[in-house]
Amino acid sequence: MEADQAIVTETIAGQYDDGRNPADTGDVTQDGGGAWIESCQGIPPGCRRGWRRVACRLFRAALGSPDRGDGTLGEELALIERYLAIEQLRLGPRLRIRRELHDLPADFPLPRLLLQPLVENAVRHGIQPLREGGEVVLRGARDGDGIRIEISNPLPPTPGAAGNGHGLRSVRQRVAFRYGPRAVVEAAPQGDHYVVMLRLPRASP
Repeated sequence: MEADQAIVTETIAGQYDDGRNPADTGDVTQDGGGAWIESCQGIPPGCRRGWRRVACRLFRAALGSPDRGDGTLGEELALIERYLAIEQLRLGPRLRIRRELHDLPADFPLPRLLLQPLVENAVRHGIQPLREGGEVVLRGARDGDGIRIEISNPLPPTPGAAGNGHGLRSVRQRVAFRYGPRAVVEAAPQGDHYVVMLRLPRASP
């Protein structure tokens, strides 16, 4: 569990341009203050207080105590909704979300913060570079005793600046660590979209 938590921390630190970890810098606090929160651009002034509150809830959930063990798929989807609420404030109508999440088991055990970085990648690299924005599609269904999740975003006509790859790389590491060879993580362009697919078995306790 300590190894998995270390990868989670690396994932969050990787979202910072200067490599800072919000937990180490004190940027995520009970009252929502901090340089990281104030530095993000594009949030309408009248929405910043609510945005800070959602951001702090997101990070507190993500950086939970290592001894908490797995979360559930339902908790992870709720975390994703909090993140999307943040980005909706920032991007407005440029960000559109389509959810095709059919008959998913909300109590399915899932490592915490496994899917949210993939949704963040979809927004940052698929929606943010497009002046007109676009649609992120979240698909999910049962797959035998496990689940299948797909996250899709439009490909910009010209590649943007290369990201640091922390999100997808850490997801691959954590899936391999938690589920072994039965799990699948695929990520590749499909037509004019970029699609990440995870097939996760129900892991042993």
